[in-house]
Amino acid sequence: MPRKKPELDHSQSSLTFTIETFDDPETGQPTQYGRFSRNWQDEEALDALIEQLEAGRVTHKQALMQARKLEATTPDNLEIQNFIANRLWALGLQDEAAEVYEQAFRRAQAHIPKGYSGQITWSEVDNRSFLRLAHGTLLGLMHRRDGKAAMALAQQMLAWCPMDNIGVRFLLGDIALVKGDHNAALQEYLKGAPNSPVDDPKAWYQAALIAFRLGDYVAACTYLRRGIAANPYMAEGLTGRTVLTEHLYWHASNVHDPEWAIDYLESAACDWTAEEIDFVDS
Repeated sequence: MPRKKPELDHSQSSLTFTIETFDDPETGQPTQYGRFSRNWQDEEALDALIEQLEAGRVTHKQALMQARKLEATTPDNLEIQNFIANRLWALGLQDEAAEVYEQAFRRAQAHIPKGYSGQITWSEVDNRSFLRLAHGTLLGLMHRRDGKAAMALAQQMLAWCPMDNIGVRFLLGDIALVKGDHNAALQEYLKGAPNSPVDDPKAWYQAALIAFRLGDYVAACTYLRRGIAANPYMAEGLTGRTVLTEHLYWHASNVHDPEWAIDYLESAACDWTAEEIDFVDS
């Protein structure tokens, strides 16, 4: 078995978490706001590495190896941990990525006092690395199909950041489905599907999947038609087409594109059975 990394001594950590109290702009009530420290100078080398990666001068694997070297000198830098986990995920190593996310998140979370009920907002830029780690940990829990732990973390993230800048609410349907709570999942999908600037194709496909499982075949057909109208590539991928080529018509939004379909097809919530795929193909 691989050895677990030793627990860090937080008394020697350069990472800190400070709390201040201000009146909440919405309620006017005194509210605690937490802020993680962030050493921006430590991230200069990471910024240069990201530029190299985006320019195509290094591969994901090469970037990962260089980031590991940065990690050795700045182990408390949360953004470097995010970058490492992202590269692992991009390389198809989701289990390893989930482990990096969760270990870094738990180490950072240990700096938050027990019983803290205040906010950790996205608008405080120094908090963004921590919130990204939390989001990555959430995706890892969903990948492992640990719905109970994923829902608990999702609710905690919404309490920390009620504005939900990172989009946790869009995952609630998926998490409920992973938990096996079909009714709650269907409610979340139907709430989100038609209320976006454009129809959310993933939500319609997922609503169709659940309605089919619940035996409501008329509703399943209706939801599936809405999904196919919004993004036909998802149906193509489900029914066996391995290369999704963009159709020759105007795509009003990227949610209608093949890449959006691929993201859905690779997600934890996309777990159609052979019988259910036959329904899509019929």
